[in-house]
Amino acid sequence: MIFSELFLNKIAFAIEILLAIHLFSFMLKKKNHAVLRYILSIAAVLLFAFLFPIFDFSYTWRYSSLMFTIIFFVCFISLIFVYDVPIKTLFFNSVTAYTAQHLSYQFYSLLVNLLNIEETLGFNSYGEAVVENAFTYTQVILFCLLIIVYTIVYSILTIIFILKRNNSESQISNFNVVLIAALILLVEVVVNSTVIYGDHDENDSLLIHVGVYNIICCVMLLLIEYFILSNKTLEIELDTTNQLLYKAHEQYEQNKENMELINIKCHDLKQQIRTLGKNAYVSKEELNDIEKQINIYDSKVKTGNEALDLILSEKSLICHKNNIILKCYADCSKLSFISNPDIYSLFGNAVDNAIEAVSKIEDINKRTINLYVRNIAKCISISIENYYVGELSINNENLIVTSKSNKNYHGFGLKSIKLIVNKYHGDMKILTNDNIFTLAILFPLSESN
Repeated sequence: MIFSELFLNKIAFAIEILLAIHLFSFMLKKKNHAVLRYILSIAAVLLFAFLFPIFDFSYTWRYSSLMFTIIFFVCFISLIFVYDVPIKTLFFNSVTAYTAQHLSYQFYSLLVNLLNIEETLGFNSYGEAVVENAFTYTQVILFCLLIIVYTIVYSILTIIFILKRNNSESQISNFNVVLIAALILLVEVVVNSTVIYGDHDENDSLLIHVGVYNIICCVMLLLIEYFILSNKTLEIELDTTNQLLYKAHEQYEQNKENMELINIKCHDLKQQIRTLGKNAYVSKEELNDIEKQINIYDSKVKTGNEALDLILSEKSLICHKNNIILKCYADCSKLSFISNPDIYSLFGNAVDNAIEAVSKIEDINKRTINLYVRNIAKCISISIENYYVGELSINNENLIVTSKSNKNYHGFGLKSIKLIVNKYHGDMKILTNDNIFTLAILFPLSESN
């Protein structure tokens, strides 16, 4: 049985699309019995492509465009049977995969035309073989070239898109842009089919020019799809940061109540100790030692700002436990334009980062944290200084690149701080010099402040 070229092309196209789609989607959450679902879905797509009819009029740009489009949508529908993620995400992956397949095919076709492989391997200018076994050699060379091109393009694009997708189950929010990209791809495929299957004389120069045009279109579409993922990543980080800020606001209210209760209890205990010292035989040294221990929990820091007082009182307990000296030099008289929950979150994250850094230092003399709040001209200057060990890497957003293994759930402390700084039109910088880390923040003051 001899199959026509278009018949073989539709089978090859289905295989190429399936391979690309599953490469871009293999990190997604799968449904139960995934292996069986893979086998059944792939078999169903290949069977559909095999049975798709080829007529005498099939070699027209209209029919070929319709055929490849339908096979693509069948491949997309097959993903719903395998992956347990939103349909929009699967459609985005399918469009990206189709773009990758089309780009690979265009690279392959362009190389075939530029290298003029048929003439090189023993064909004359009329396409007739002049060397024995020329057809066999040509088929082998073309197949090897196709495998090489598709492997390179698919590998590069899979790595790029998989690395960008840090949340495999995330929804695609800019779906309108995905639809526009799909429409552009469809138009580009139709234009390509018009050139290949249209009623005109075949022209190598035309094929080369159209191939270059197609490659440029595919690259532009892939850039659009990449930036859709980039924007989604930023949205995820912003949403996570906002959730952390919301939890910080709740924690501020809860810790405020807890600290007030602790202070009341400590005050009552000190009164009882004094009464005990008068009425029973307890040495003065023992009473002083007990009172000193209670004073640790009765640490009332007064900076002029309620939220900052709460943070410093809370963090002082942690610092005392870890042999860390926390020093504060604060003039908060003009800090009232920042809400208490935001101050609690800003200074809480900053001091937490400093505590984590100095806890790794063995030299007890360097386990110190200095916090400054100053009024300078028409600005509020905030800086937190601490020693650190090891190397720190700062990215292009002026944020520390976390050294922790799970990078998806760390590094949001500084992002929360930056979000608050931006909220109040401030500026934030990170400085490292002689193993001293400085977080510098500057807020402009309005006329009313």
